[in-house]
Amino acid sequence: MRFLPPALILTFSLALTSSPAEAQHEHAEPLRAGTLRIGFGGEWQHYTDRFGRPNPANPTLREGQREPIGAYFSAESLGVNRLPLLAPIENELRSITGLGTGYALNLGRSKLRLDASVRSTPIRIDYAPASRIGFSVAVPIVRSRMSASLSGPDTADVTSFGNVGLNPAIVTPGALDVFRNQAESALNALRTQATSGPVALQAQAQALYDQYQPSLCGMYALAGGSASATGSPCFRAAALAATPVLPVAGSEAADSLLAIVTRGQADYENLRTQYAAQGVAIPSFSQPYALPQSALTNEELRQVFSDPSGALAADSLSEVVRTGIGDVELGGWLQLARGGSLRSQLAVLVRLPTGTMDDASSFTDIGTGDHQMDVEISSRNDLILGSRLRLFVGARLGIQMADELERRVTPWYIPIAAASATAMVRRNLGDYIGIDLAPQWQLDDSFSLGFGYHYFKQGATTFEYVNPADEATVGLPASALNEATEISRMRAGVGITYSSLERYYAGRARLPIRVSWSYQNTLWGRGGQVPRAGVMTLLIGTYLKL
Repeated sequence: MRFLPPALILTFSLALTSSPAEAQHEHAEPLRAGTLRIGFGGEWQHYTDRFGRPNPANPTLREGQREPIGAYFSAESLGVNRLPLLAPIENELRSITGLGTGYALNLGRSKLRLDASVRSTPIRIDYAPASRIGFSVAVPIVRSRMSASLSGPDTADVTSFGNVGLNPAIVTPGALDVFRNQAESALNALRTQATSGPVALQAQAQALYDQYQPSLCGMYALAGGSASATGSPCFRAAALAATPVLPVAGSEAADSLLAIVTRGQADYENLRTQYAAQGVAIPSFSQPYALPQSALTNEELRQVFSDPSGALAADSLSEVVRTGIGDVELGGWLQLARGGSLRSQLAVLVRLPTGTMDDASSFTDIGTGDHQMDVEISSRNDLILGSRLRLFVGARLGIQMADELERRVTPWYIPIAAASATAMVRRNLGDYIGIDLAPQWQLDDSFSLGFGYHYFKQGATTFEYVNPADEATVGLPASALNEATEISRMRAGVGITYSSLERYYAGRARLPIRVSWSYQNTLWGRGGQVPRAGVMTLLIGTYLKL
């Protein structure tokens, strides 16, 4: 009786971790000389959780503890701890208002539910020109989907709102331009009069300038960025990032800002009257400082993420679907043994960079492949232990090549990074090993039932800037991307196979076909970003004699 191994599973890797495509196992079944084996089918991989690890954002998390894959996008009070790009805005408001560390920017409650699935339709062809040598090509058609449900501040729950709203300049472009122009003109006038105006009023002009220039220029920057002209009283060598939010009217910070503007305009108008009495005209400064009248809503929170002119300039944390070619595999094998108790193969596989990586401007994209080249060497062994019991033993070693790609440089536990953190990096995926054990019980000459245990370990990925000068621009070393990129996992599953090969060779079947179904689950993972994925596969194959 010819040994019929358990189901063949080609498992496409998940792009939230950088691991190569993995085969649950490749059996060592020899092909007769001149035989062509054609296979196709479908594989469905799904996950909502991952195996985490302790980190600064969640130090109480245990190594390997399950957590939602959207955990680091969610917060009871979304602020600087999740969005570091807001830190300059928060610091500016603390300085202007005098609230100090007692003030924290809060965009409100946010919760992101992510549901990832990858569907691969592998088309595989194997050809054996001789009984001991064979070649293969596998082309996966991949559809990756990340379903995202962002729950922001809820209008029915006032406790979910934060202390900021959408910047009026975003809602109505130019809404703060008049204030900025008047503030700059007034400060310019004070600076000029302090040195060349009426002597009796020079000291007052200088004192008023010194008192209000820091706060007014801070509000000038928050209203729409720092002045570009070096002669401006509000010029800053390091411009403040585009400000998507401002304190909402009625909040402590908003009241402080309005009080500063009201008091400053009153003091300026009093001095302006004195200048007018001496026949000197200086520009008026009466434009109020517009602040948002309502706290940030769910839709406005999405707008903060997706505004192409904003600091994030990313997607709106909604569903992302990709369909395309995965990483194509070219391989070959040498049949070392084909006896009644042992069948063994040595195989070499080259994985081509034909898949598409996730988009650097998307926080939830999966992509269709790793888009880099690697070489895998494997040993496949079928041990025939009796008339019905078989055992597959396989081992794989993968050597992965370096490549270059665009990434947002940020620690893995702070996934939301500003567009300014984007840079070209050189990525060197860690090499990997895999061990596959699959005992099988032969039910009859057509059906077999198998169980599988699969261990996979990949070393950490390393990153470096293509242009070393980018480190100063981004503000972080490229090695920040190295964290939590090592992978260790164990999967277990079951499979059932129907094959008419034995009956075909005995003249009792018209077609030589093979149909296999299997399911495996990720039971254990370490490294910090290992998806807790379930994988179901259905493959159909047939054999042709050329």
